[in-house]
Amino acid sequence: MEISDYEVAIAELPKQTQDRLKNCPSPGQGVNPWIFSTALSLTSYFEDDDIIEILEAFVSCDGREREILRAVVRAREIANGEEGGGSLLRALWPVVDYTMVHKTVIDCPFRLKASGGFLL
Repeated sequence: MEISDYEVAIAELPKQTQDRLKNCPSPGQGVNPWIFSTALSLTSYFEDDDIIEILEAFVSCDGREREILRAVVRAREIANGEEGGGSLLRALWPVVDYTMVHKTVIDCPFRLKASGGFLL
């Protein structure tokens, strides 16, 4: 599907969503996060098949079909509140265990020395 097929609907989206859609980064500069965040922002306005077609039209490089499909499926799950999604995205990293960090640093056989403002 062509971008022009969705122009009217896209023009009615919030400006932030329009800007995100029209600014896919270059390959190697964050296309994957762009695909997911854009898919998530479109879930309130389009069905999944439409989101897939829109993303395929706006993505900055070829060969992202599987990535787009996975992102749309996950975005829809989050939008529907499934798998701990809801309004808050799941944390990417576990909570820091500062007791363990402290013990690891204290027990480490290596010591860093400061020299001229730099650690060696």
